[in-house]
Amino acid sequence: MVSNLDKLDIRAPEPQDLPFLIKMENDRLNWWVSDTISPWSHYTLKKYLENSGQDIAITGQQRYVVYIDSYRIGLIDFYDYHPLHQRAAIGLIIAEEFRLKGFGTKAVELIIKHGKTFLGLHQVYAEVPEFNEASIRLFEKSGFERTGIHKHWIRKEGKFFDVFFYQKFLIY
Repeated sequence: MVSNLDKLDIRAPEPQDLPFLIKMENDRLNWWVSDTISPWSHYTLKKYLENSGQDIAITGQQRYVVYIDSYRIGLIDFYDYHPLHQRAAIGLIIAEEFRLKGFGTKAVELIIKHGKTFLGLHQVYAEVPEFNEASIRLFEKSGFERTGIHKHWIRKEGKFFDVFFYQKFLIY
């Protein structure tokens, strides 16, 4: 069983991550997180991996695999990256069996350090649905401040929910 939080790290995706990526992206229980409405094909995700090394300044996003030793436990990414404004959003998904164990918090800490050190980010932000109590706790524990609300922003199971906007300033 993977449990050593000190060994947790993030890295760029590699071709051998394809089965894990397919599992995570095609888990219907996670689709509401990324606005997915149909399964991703093997071909599409393979092409995504082949192109995932492109510069974040060109693509506006960069995904990382969250892992301990060689065991993959999740995915975390910067998206909506704006180099001029020195900000990016953070997206995170941890495999169900590893949730609520501190792995997400540690992954957020690592990606923030990377963003501050290598991308010169001034701030990071996250958009969290009101019903995602675990992510609300994670981002608040990580020093994010709730600065706004998008009313009736997402629809899940036929009902609309608010989305909380969280920000964390890294460089003043």
